[in-house]
Order: sequence, then structure tokens, then C-alpha cells
Amino acid sequence: MLLVWFLPKQQHRSHWQSIEVLRLPSGPVDIMAHPPLGAGALRDILVHHDSPEQRSLAVSTISHLPRKQSIPLLQLALKDVSDDIRLLAYAALESIENQINEQIACYQQRYEQQPHPDLAHVIAQHYWELCYLGMAEGILRKHYLAQAEQYLRGSFQHTGHADYSLLLGRVLLEQQRPEEAMAYLKDARQQGGQPEQVVPYLAEAAYQVKDYDQAREYIFSLADKSGNRLSQVKEYWL
Repeated sequence: MLLVWFLPKQQHRSHWQSIEVLRLPSGPVDIMAHPPLGAGALRDILVHHDSPEQRSLAVSTISHLPRKQSIPLLQLALKDVSDDIRLLAYAALESIENQINEQIACYQQRYEQQPHPDLAHVIAQHYWELCYLGMAEGILRKHYLAQAEQYLRGSFQHTGHADYSLLLGRVLLEQQRPEEAMAYLKDARQQGGQPEQVVPYLAEAAYQVKDYDQAREYIFSLADKSGNRLSQVKEYWL
């Protein structure tokens, strides 16, 4: 007690520490050298920052992120009050879509010259990516899903594979055809598909056909993983 009394711990009078304002990276080299801000921070800049220059830099940074992260943020930027920012976001989205379509055209040309189930699967994956990433809506989305189904069914004439069955099951689910989807999803599971990849879609198909007992069984068969989104769904069904 005497030591504490005569030698008290030094108290800091300053409760705030100033730091340098982070500069948004604007290119791939900058992003590799300096880790970018998280998707949440970039979204906040798009929604709340008053400076059009900062929002424009945020869009440039978002353009170099993985597609799954960048596309929702770019679609949000399409609602910006600034014409320049909307045009920048639209150009970035159009570039992504053009890249995927160019890959589809390239693989289709190869498939026409030498049909192979693996090529058909790759083409179907690219059509699925356009839908999964939210790049297509309405009639165009239906067309892409139909094309994905067509190429997948063509690949089944030559070989069967768990990945093929799983993708076709997901495509059929998106087309609101759960009964057909369930048959292919069960086939994917029988062919050795990972339960974590297949079972959630089996549960979704069972739910869509209103077989809630079967959906509950599928959900409970999944392994418990704390913090996983599926674990939250599992708790809801308890």
C-alpha cells in the first residue's frame, strides 16, 4: 500500500490519439501494397461520405475487389447522386459482365469444335455466375439459367459427376423446380459430394415442397460450427 501511495501509476491526460487519415487505394498495385478497407467501410463511404472525390475513389477501390464483394457495392453506387460516380460504377459492372460473356463465347467456340462434358460444365458455371452475382434480372436471368441447364444436361449424356449434379440442382432451385432439383441433389450426395455443400440445398428443396420434417432432418445432419450462418439456421429450427 505504501508503494502505491508514494509511487502511483502514471495517468495519461490525453484520452484521444490522433492518427493519419487512411488513403483509399485506387489500383491493384496499391491494394497489394496496402490492404484495402473492408467491404463495410467502403459501403459506409459510398452511403455517408459528403465528398464526391472520396466516393469516386471508393468505387475505384471496389472495382479491384473479388466479384462477390464488389458487385453488390457497385450496384449500390449506381444510386449515387453524382452522375460521374454512377457512370463509373456502371462501367465497372459492364466490364465484369463483358469479361464473363467473353469467356462464355470462347468456351462455346471450343465446345462446338469438340464437345466435352467438362467444357459444358464450365460454360454452365459462367452462366450461373452471371445469375448468382446478380448481374442479370428478369427475362435475361431466365435465359441464363436455361442456358446453364441446357449445357449441364448435355454433359450428363457423357458422364455423371457430383459437381455437375450439384450445380444442376442449384439451377433448378433458382427456377422454382424443387422436385427436380432434389433428385439431382440426392444424386450429388450419393456420388460423394461434400455434405456441407449439398445438404443445405436439399433442405431448401424440401422446404420449398413443404416437407418440413425432411428439411429439419437435413439441417440437423449438418455438423455444428460456431459462428457459421448455417448454425444460426439450425438453432432457429430447434
